Amino acid sequence: MNNFYHLSKKITHREIKEIKGEEYELYYKDADEFVRRMKKLVEKKV
Repeated sequence: MNNFYHLSKKITHREIKEIKGEEYELYYKDADEFVRRMKKLVEKKV
């Protein structure tokens, strides 16, 4: 989650203007894993 926060700040401040395919795949994989963990956590509490 912390990585996505810093990534969004860098994009907002125009420090990052483009992302290569390899980086995108890595971010996508991390985001997918994060969403799965959060979904599992939410389903446990319901």
